[in-house]
Amino acid sequence: MFRLLEYSMQVARRHTLYSLVCILAMVTTNAALLFLTGRLVSRVPDIVAGGWQADLAWLLVLTMAVFTIVQLLPAVWTAVQLHVANVVRGAVLVEVSDLMLSPSDLYHLDDPAVQNEYARAAGTVGYNMRDGVKSAQNLLYGWLSNAASAALVGLFFSWWAAILSLGILWWQERFQARQMRLENAVWHGASEQHRESSYYFKLGIGSAAKDLRVFGLESWLTDRYEARWRTAVAAMGPMRRKAAFRSLGITGIVLLVFGGAILWVAGEAAANRLSIASTTTVVGALIQMSLRNNSYDMAVSTRSVESRQALRRLPDLISAGTSAPEIGTVPATDNSPFQQLRFEKVSFRYPGSERDVLSGLDLSVRAGESLAIVGVNGAGKSTLIKLLLGAYRPTSGRVTVDGVDLATFSSHALARWQRCTAPIVQGFLRFPMSAKENIALGPPDDESVATVVRQAGATRLVDRLPMGSETILDKSHHNGADLSGGEWQRIALARALYATRAGAGILVLDEPAAALDVRAEAALVERYLDLTAEVTSIIISHRFSVVRGADRICVLEGGRIHESGSHQELLAADGRYAAMFRTQADRYLLGSVGEGSGDERS
Repeated sequence: MFRLLEYSMQVARRHTLYSLVCILAMVTTNAALLFLTGRLVSRVPDIVAGGWQADLAWLLVLTMAVFTIVQLLPAVWTAVQLHVANVVRGAVLVEVSDLMLSPSDLYHLDDPAVQNEYARAAGTVGYNMRDGVKSAQNLLYGWLSNAASAALVGLFFSWWAAILSLGILWWQERFQARQMRLENAVWHGASEQHRESSYYFKLGIGSAAKDLRVFGLESWLTDRYEARWRTAVAAMGPMRRKAAFRSLGITGIVLLVFGGAILWVAGEAAANRLSIASTTTVVGALIQMSLRNNSYDMAVSTRSVESRQALRRLPDLISAGTSAPEIGTVPATDNSPFQQLRFEKVSFRYPGSERDVLSGLDLSVRAGESLAIVGVNGAGKSTLIKLLLGAYRPTSGRVTVDGVDLATFSSHALARWQRCTAPIVQGFLRFPMSAKENIALGPPDDESVATVVRQAGATRLVDRLPMGSETILDKSHHNGADLSGGEWQRIALARALYATRAGAGILVLDEPAAALDVRAEAALVERYLDLTAEVTSIIISHRFSVVRGADRICVLEGGRIHESGSHQELLAADGRYAAMFRTQADRYLLGSVGEGSGDERS
C-alpha cells in the first residue's frame, strides 16, 4: 500500500496531499460524530422532561453540522481520488512506454519475459496502479478509521476490547493479503496466456474485423479467446474455493469477537457501570469497525503492488539484453554521415532460432551510392537493414561505420546514427494523425510538407482528402479518411523525403511501393533516385525491374552476397540475377499476352 502511495506522491504530490487531508478530516469528523451522538442520546431524558434548552439546542446544531460535513467530505475526496488515479495511470503508461522505446535495438521486444513484465507494469493482465492507488487510499482511510474507533472504545470502555478488536481485524487482513499474494503468483505466472487472450479479444474490433466477418470466423475467434482465458485462469478456481472456506471461518470468528464485545458493553451498561453516552459511542464504534471490511481494497492494492514492482524490475530486464559498451561515436550528422559502411563476415540468427538468416556476408556501401539488394522472399534482405540500423547486433562478424563497430556504439551514439537514416520498411507506421503529421512525424513545416507531397506524387491524393493535409488518416475520427495500401505508401515515401530534407543521409526503401503495380513502383523509385541523388539510397525489392536504375545491384542468396554489379553487368554475366530477371520478365510478358488475348476474344 505504502509503495503505491509513495508513487502517487511522486507523480501527483499536491493532489495526493489533498487526498490525505480529506482522509484525516473524514476520520476526525466520523469520530466526532460518534462522540456527539453519544452525548445527544444521553440527553434524551432531559429533552423529554424539560424540552429543548439552549445547551441542548447547541448540541443538536453541532451534531447536525458535523453530520453534514461527514456527508460532504466523501464527495470532495472522491473527486480528488479520481484525479490522482488518472494522473498515476498516465504517468505509468508514459514511464513504461519510455522504457520500452528507449533502447535503440529491438532485442527486448522479442523477449517474452520482457513482454510479460511490461504487461504487468502496464496493468494489462490484472489490476493496474490506477486502481491500486485508489484502493490504497481507501485502505489507509479504513485503517485510520478503525484506529479512531478503537481509540473511542479504549477511552470510554476498555483498552483490552480496543486492542482485541484491532487485532482480530489485523489478522483478517493479513490472511487476505497472503491470499492475494498467492493469487498474484498464479495470475502473473500466466501473463503470456493473458496477453494471448487479450490479443484475440481485440482482433474482433481491430484491423482484422473485416476479414473475420468475411470468412465467418467470429465463433473461431471467440472460441480461441475463451480457450486462452480458461487456460490463464484454470489454476485460480481451486485456490479461490479453498480460500473461500477459510475466509468464511475467519469472518465467523471476527463476528463472534465483535458480538462478544457488544454483549460485554451491554452487560456493563446494565450494571450501571457505563453511562448512556459512553454506551452509545462505544457500541457505534464497534459496529463501524465490524462493518468496515477492507477485503476488496486489500485485494486490489496487493495485486497492484505487483505492477509497481514490475515497473521497478522492467529497466533491468530490458537492459540485460540490450547493454553495449559505451565507447562508440557517430562520425557526423549532416547529409554525409559516413564515408563507408561495411558488413564484415556478418552472420545473424534471431533470438530463439536455430537457423542463420545471414552467413558470412561481406558488403560495403559508399556514401552517395544507390545500392539495390534483391533476392527471393526470406533471403534476409530486411534483416540486413535491421543490422544496418543497429536494431540487432550480428551473431558473428561486425557492421562498421568508417571502421567503427556499430556494436560498440553507446545508446546515444546509436540513436544519432539511426537519426541519419530515413527507412521505409514493409510494415511502416500508419498513425491516426493528420496527413502532414504522418509525413513530418513531429511538428510539421507546412512548406516542406507541401514540397515532399509534390515530389512523392501525392498532391492529388492530399487534395482529395476532406480537410486536405489536416485530415486525420483514420475513418473512426470526425472528417477522417481511410487510405488504400498504395496511397499509404506514397505518404510513407513523402515521409522519407521529409526526413532527408531534415538531414537524414541514408534513404532505405524496403519494398517501397509493393502495393503499387510494377510500372508505377519502378517509375516512383526512379524518380526518388533522381530526387535523392545527394544521399545514400538502399533499395530492397523482389521485383527486379524496380532496381535496374541503381548504381549497384547485389543478389542476396544463401545468407550472403551471391553477385554484385550494375544491371547491365549482371545481365552480361548471365548468372543468378540474369536468370531471375528473365523469369520475372517472362511472367509479366505472359500476363500481358493473356490480358491481350482476353480483350481480343471479347
